[in-house]
Amino acid sequence: MNVEVELVETLDAEIIEAFCRDEPELSSRPSRLGPDELARMIVLPEYQLFVARRNGGICGTLVLAVYRARGGVKARIDDVVTEQTKDGQAVVVTLIREAVRCAVDAGAAAIQVVSKPTLPVANRTYEEIGFTQEGPGIYRRALRT
Repeated sequence: MNVEVELVETLDAEIIEAFCRDEPELSSRPSRLGPDELARMIVLPEYQLFVARRNGGICGTLVLAVYRARGGVKARIDDVVTEQTKDGQAVVVTLIREAVRCAVDAGAAAIQVVSKPTLPVANRTYEEIGFTQEGPGIYRRALRT
């Protein structure tokens, strides 16, 4: 399976639909994403929105927040949305690897991912790729030792 990840720099109908379509069912929080919110997010340096493409179509999305706090650079993946299938797991891994790369480049010492506790396939995938559970739906992975 060939999956390519791209950083969202401009919005179009396909990207808006991809971020808003499945997000209410798969997100850990009620949806607030709409075209206006997405437009605000892509211009803020703290947010990076990614889409995964397979055969030209969007098959997954990810929102990464990277910001400076008192304790240093923090990185958090708020939402990863893909199908809850074996193919979806591969898309999650590809999206997470890109988010981790960006967090490392920004100087973060760790990255958190927030997930809906009722998504066992996704949560198992996070643990398989080096995240440890800190609480219901919260996973963390050290990036530097």
